[in-house]
Amino acid sequence: MKHLTNEPIGEDWYDGKAQTALAKRIVAEIKNPSTFMGPEGREWEHTVVMALEGPWGCGKSNVLKMAENEIGHTLGAHKENKAEAVFVTYDLWMHRQDLSRKSILESIVAELVDDKKVLPKGFKDKLFHLTGERVHGYVEKVPLFGWMSVILVAVSSILKTKLFGVPDWLASILLGIGCATFIGSVLLNWLYNGVGFWSSVGRSLMIASGKSKDFSFVKFRHLDEPSVSDFLDFLREVATRLSDGYKYVILIFDNLDRLNDEEIQKFWTATHVLFAERRTHRPQNVQVIIPYDRTRMRKAFGSSQAGDEYIRKVVDKVFVMPAVIMTDWSMFLLERMEMAFDGFDDQQLSEAVRVFDWLHRSDDLTPRAMISFINDMVSVYDGLRYDGDEKAKFPVPLSIVALYVLGWRRSQIADKIDNAELLIVGGAFIPDECKIARMWYLGDLNHSTQLAAVVYQLPEKHAAAILTYQRVGASLDGNMSLGGICRQPDFHQVFSSVIKHVKQFEMVPQALSTIDTPDAQKYWDEYYDVKKDEIVMAHGSFPTISTGEALMFANISKWQDYYMRLETHLRGKGNAMFNENLQVQFATSVEKALNSSGRTLVGNFVRSPLPVDEYLKLLNAAKEHFPLMNATCDYDDLDAYVAKEFGRDKQCYGVQYLPKTILDKMPRTRAALPRIAKDHRWSGEVLDMASLVYRRFLAG
Repeated sequence: MKHLTNEPIGEDWYDGKAQTALAKRIVAEIKNPSTFMGPEGREWEHTVVMALEGPWGCGKSNVLKMAENEIGHTLGAHKENKAEAVFVTYDLWMHRQDLSRKSILESIVAELVDDKKVLPKGFKDKLFHLTGERVHGYVEKVPLFGWMSVILVAVSSILKTKLFGVPDWLASILLGIGCATFIGSVLLNWLYNGVGFWSSVGRSLMIASGKSKDFSFVKFRHLDEPSVSDFLDFLREVATRLSDGYKYVILIFDNLDRLNDEEIQKFWTATHVLFAERRTHRPQNVQVIIPYDRTRMRKAFGSSQAGDEYIRKVVDKVFVMPAVIMTDWSMFLLERMEMAFDGFDDQQLSEAVRVFDWLHRSDDLTPRAMISFINDMVSVYDGLRYDGDEKAKFPVPLSIVALYVLGWRRSQIADKIDNAELLIVGGAFIPDECKIARMWYLGDLNHSTQLAAVVYQLPEKHAAAILTYQRVGASLDGNMSLGGICRQPDFHQVFSSVIKHVKQFEMVPQALSTIDTPDAQKYWDEYYDVKKDEIVMAHGSFPTISTGEALMFANISKWQDYYMRLETHLRGKGNAMFNENLQVQFATSVEKALNSSGRTLVGNFVRSPLPVDEYLKLLNAAKEHFPLMNATCDYDDLDAYVAKEFGRDKQCYGVQYLPKTILDKMPRTRAALPRIAKDHRWSGEVLDMASLVYRRFLAG
């Protein structure tokens, strides 16, 4: 496998050869530039700055490559045509930190001297003298009075020793003159050199001690940026000294659109000064081509009007990239894939082209996009196919690699690369509108495993195990079917590992309900045993149960334990809201779920007896649903209380909902009811309720 260069190829693959025609127009402009009347009636001036306008990726560089192939210098010993121009490309993006006149000249000289060898090597020295590092300085003079003062002071000091018979008054005069001369030296240093007073004293003392000289050279360094006139003169000399009779230097400023706004403005201003200003002597045989996107230029200058105005001030002539169409793009892509994947069979290559056809953006069918696609495939496949010993690991169809590459390059997919849903449905690798691609992917069960092998760069066997793990986890957490996975040999092992990590408790029962194997019960029970504490704590303070919890009651073996845990949870933590009414709502909600599997709460719990008052409250709240509560109390106490308080405590009316088996345990109430009815005959409510309960005693 080989990567393909993504440099401009200088070939026109578009219908109608519109790019070829544009390249020929640019060549014609280079050979016979358009002329423009100069200001104030000056002579006609030729085109110097041309622009090639078009959006990013539309093929501007390819058009310029075609123009260079026709008129420009070509590397190699054999040339079909006599070249007339040398093209020099200055990459603005690469030089963004140093967009200077010096760096432009350095790029020109390096390419023409070292690469294309059409300029004498001496031009490197010329450029160094023009822009090299220079040393500048000035001479600083120091007055000589310091030495005179030293001599006078020394002589007067010797004479005062009286060895020579000199009178004291004369020696004193000489000493005074010496001191005065030293003071004068200090003052002159201070005034003449413009330094501080004490610095002048120090300098005079250094002179007096012989540690300083009368002259000093102060140095400083700087890098010369050539002036505009020097820059243009150097370019003009470059164009006239080309070997082999070249007539033109074509300077291309590429990648302007990649610069930020400030850098674009800076470059455009420099271009105006160097090449577009009519008052300068523009070198006519040095022409500039600037590819750009007008929309980007307008943004850089703040508005459409400002951007257009700046373009007009700099550019002499604008060439506009044509809108092109490439109906034969599949031929181009197939040929380039054959170059990159040498030895692969035609069917694999054709299937990869088909995936590209399905998933690639229809408005970006350019050679650059296709070569980028191929190079991405080469990089991915290279990691899959070989191990450290250069032996084949495992084959993956190119169509699956193409699917991965095209999905990976979609930003919304890259964020979900580890999402199991991605591997199950091909994931969102395939957009909804690409129905044919979805049918192709889903039509082959191996595609998911192969795609997993690409994603994780593992052999298919290992990828299949990971895929099963991902699928089970996605199903449990995402309410997806386990029907096709539960029959795999390693399903139980994977299931036991996955359930430890699932968090979407409402979704898991719905996924478990899709298991249709005879041993489905064990998966329900295993899930409950592992996650029961978390499942119970996930339930809020509301009395009704969710759809997932209803499925749990209908399917797990330990549903009584689940019921009691939930009820305890609802009563716990000082939940004053969980009164007898809410307890009844909870029980009826659970009973409804149990009935779907033939189960019931009635008679399936043994509870501690309740005090009579609580028993009656629960009875009145539950009414006909009271058997679901499995509540008990001391029936003798209940009988005594109801027989005594039936007419005074309305809670006693609830005994009408008791089953006959419990009523039979209340003889005193039965005997008291006729008396109660007689004593309260004026009260219609008590009379009616006593009669109703009494008929319940007589029933059956």
